[in-house]
Amino acid sequence: MKKTSLLWVARLSALTALLAADQLVKCLVSGAIPFGTTRPFLPLIQLTHVVNDGAAWSLFRGGRWFFVAATVAVVAAMAAILIRGVAGHWIGRWGMIAVMAGALGNGIDRALHGGVVDMFEFTFVSFPVFNMADVYITFGAIALGVYLLFFHDKKKTEETQSTDQNQSAQPAAPVDETVETPADD
Repeated sequence: MKKTSLLWVARLSALTALLAADQLVKCLVSGAIPFGTTRPFLPLIQLTHVVNDGAAWSLFRGGRWFFVAATVAVVAAMAAILIRGVAGHWIGRWGMIAVMAGALGNGIDRALHGGVVDMFEFTFVSFPVFNMADVYITFGAIALGVYLLFFHDKKKTEETQSTDQNQSAQPAAPVDETVETPADD
């Protein structure tokens, strides 16, 4: 199997594993914790079963089908970028995979259940309840930001420098140094 084929298998496997983990945690929370109740989890995080029918911080509540359509558009655009190889650095590619997994995880919830199951709640600060997909989107967006700030232009700069070096390495066109003199008849 070619190296590129193995990379695609790894990328699809990672996306599938992230998506499966998100859906599994949501299923477990929905089955084990009654809606609206809280259970201790970790010293700084508790599990609170809620459903959000909007976006982050419950913005745009009731926009179920808008968010489903936006999910399809974002995932399709990122898949096209990955397939075309536009993201030239691994940070950009893996950031997109994380965002895609998170978008698909929340998109599945919206399409099938009308809202997103959230469960993680910080106990030390007032912050909206969130889920695994939200974590993927956040870290994926951070990775994409790092890629765009530090690696995206670097690749373009390297390509430009390489092109400039190739052009300067080519010999200049020969100069005709013969002097035209009137022909002797």
